[in-house]
Amino acid sequence: LLRQALRLDFEERCERIRLLGRAAVRLAKREHAQQMIEAHQHLAIAYRGADLFWASRSSLLMAAAGLAAEGEESSELPVGFVPTVKIWAWVALQLRLVPELILSFRLLRMALATLPLDEASKARVTEGLQELDAGLGSNILNMTDAEVASLSRAPDALEEAGMPIARMALLHALGHEAVLREDEGYRELEAEGGLPKFLGLLKAQPVSRDLVGGLVLNSPAGQVLETCICGLTVEVATPGTDAGIVTGQALVATVEAMLATMIEDGVGPHTERFRIDVVETDEDGPKVQTDPRGMRSMVFWPRSRPVWDFPCQPDIGAFFIQIVGEMLAATFALPNLKDALWRLFDRGNAHDRVSSVLGSLSGLQRIAGRPVVRLDGGGRDYPMRERPAVEEVEPAG
Repeated sequence: LLRQALRLDFEERCERIRLLGRAAVRLAKREHAQQMIEAHQHLAIAYRGADLFWASRSSLLMAAAGLAAEGEESSELPVGFVPTVKIWAWVALQLRLVPELILSFRLLRMALATLPLDEASKARVTEGLQELDAGLGSNILNMTDAEVASLSRAPDALEEAGMPIARMALLHALGHEAVLREDEGYRELEAEGGLPKFLGLLKAQPVSRDLVGGLVLNSPAGQVLETCICGLTVEVATPGTDAGIVTGQALVATVEAMLATMIEDGVGPHTERFRIDVVETDEDGPKVQTDPRGMRSMVFWPRSRPVWDFPCQPDIGAFFIQIVGEMLAATFALPNLKDALWRLFDRGNAHDRVSSVLGSLSGLQRIAGRPVVRLDGGGRDYPMRERPAVEEVEPAG
């Protein structure tokens, strides 16, 4: 299956997703670890090519966790960790998932410092780091005032991560230019009159046109995750607990992974938006209530059953499939729902891809030592002041 998928053209994304999803599940044994990692790397690329970034993130976490496990056994991190984490960083940027972008950036810097890379590889990693730094800086300059204000404690974290461009863009947007003038390079750029053009070009970078949804900070106050598939925007509102956040991430990735092969069917929804609210309860089991008129589902999730609980994952997968199935019935005018589900599961192997999403939920724990990465709240607070204007500049070419 893996070899068959890799022989396909990149344009045949749905078929690649179908075959790679099957391969990844069937390779989930210790003796096939390297092939499983390869399958998830290619599956992540296929998802990303279809703009299914949450599903791509799940496969990248599976691959990165597998590579980290190899490193633990051999006491040397595999070189393949670098391109995997680099793609993860770009996906985090596209999802506006700032804590994971900073984490993956730090992991890349660690790899650059410790892995036996040749000079050409080091140069490529260094260039990639600069592009990621500039990408976040561009995103910051295009944020709303409320989004910028929510990052008031992030400048120190960006400095510690080694992201000077993003830090400069954020402090500038927050109105703390006096802090920036403590840096000699900033003072020189300002004195030479090049600062307005630099910021204008940074703001105009194309990467800021390819982002998804609102800013995701994994805040204790909760958040809304977003995806768009087959013309339907799906919002998943989550509580701010670790378990609540991971449940929401798993749900939005399941929506993408399960419906990925439906893209080629050419079907469209009869509505623009559907919302799923995750509510934590003290009940014994999960429950879903779908309102087809209101285009909304309420998912009641028991606090006693974290979604990453491995023994319960078959039941959790079946429940997630039920949620997405009810959403599908409410939002798409399908001539034959039973036939559509057959194409998804029997021909499309959607259940395999959902299993992989659930299998990825322990990936971040293995990589970072915790199920959810948040912004460090210990940094200095730079409360938002009057926001300086940034001139509009057309990028060269």
